Amino acid sequence: MRLVYIVDFVLGTVHKAKGLEFDTVQVADDFVTVPLARHNLERMPVFHVNRIPADEWNLLYVAVTRAKRRLIMPQSLCRLLTLAGEYFLKPELTSEVCKGEPVQCTVRGCPNVIPANSFLTMKKRPFVYSDNTKDPEDYLCHSCVQRRLGPLTWLTVSPEVMETLESAEEVVVLPYNYHNLMLQLA
Repeated sequence: MRLVYIVDFVLGTVHKAKGLEFDTVQVADDFVTVPLARHNLERMPVFHVNRIPADEWNLLYVAVTRAKRRLIMPQSLCRLLTLAGEYFLKPELTSEVCKGEPVQCTVRGCPNVIPANSFLTMKKRPFVYSDNTKDPEDYLCHSCVQRRLGPLTWLTVSPEVMETLESAEEVVVLPYNYHNLMLQLA
């Protein structure tokens, strides 16, 4: 038996963790920083994904796949994972979500309610980050889901319902260092 499996805590590098698994893994904030989720990146003209070395992506993959039960990571890594299409959404039957009451989309700046005549509604899974800030469990309207998932949204709602939804620009809060950079470029 390897010594790593009989201790309470292991502090190590991603390189040393390769091939190992742990019940809980906490990933440090020392990977590439992505300022916004994938669907909002076009609003950051100074950020280019293709400038990130392939080794950085490989190390990140190893880091986030070491956890068997619980992964604790900074919010910047969640934004990074959106580049791979991971938004931590799960589908729920709209009939169970609405139950006769209108449900407001929880994306900042979105005026839409979830249409009761849609098939499925996407719910963002709750997330607690390594700094103990929380993203609550929230429902997204189909217009906001489409910005994240693209054409797959049509599997959850009819085209007629989709056409009735307003497309709103999401209100985003830039990380402090990117906010300052944008002020300097302006």
